Amino acid sequence: MNRGYVAYSDYDPLRYCPDATQALSAGNATLSAITRFLPPDKTQNLADIGCGAGALIAALRAKGYVNAIGVDQDERLCEYARSVLGVPVITSSWCEFLQNSNRKFDVISAIDVLEHIPIEEWPRTLDLTRRSLHSGGRLILRVPNPHSPFVLPTFYGDSTHQTM
Repeated sequence: MNRGYVAYSDYDPLRYCPDATQALSAGNATLSAITRFLPPDKTQNLADIGCGAGALIAALRAKGYVNAIGVDQDERLCEYARSVLGVPVITSSWCEFLQNSNRKFDVISAIDVLEHIPIEEWPRTLDLTRRSLHSGGRLILRVPNPHSPFVLPTFYGDSTHQTM
């Protein structure tokens, strides 16, 4: 469990609870960055860990990925994703979800999530992730670039960041 858990719906509601149009726009921006890593078969299983309000899941579903689900530990963001965006989202931490899921995935994404997990938990988290992927499955990670001056205000402005 992430020791620095913050309810992001409280932390910055305008950023983390966008309206449906803003969410789809944000989801499409992320989708365009990762499209080359996605399977052409849109029936494969995809999971977005740390999905927040489900913007990426909404974009994936709009592009025809019928088995894309989100996972986030903020219950209010998950409820928002389900009720406002109409996307399937499970309330859970990364490790708890993978431990309790009987599903194997073709793609697992964790966009701007790993830096919230203490380094000592990375081996277990990544091992569970590997075990939850089909043979040939892909893990898509995005983490902050510590050499970018634009990252520093965001990194230090969020007390849940464990490492850069």
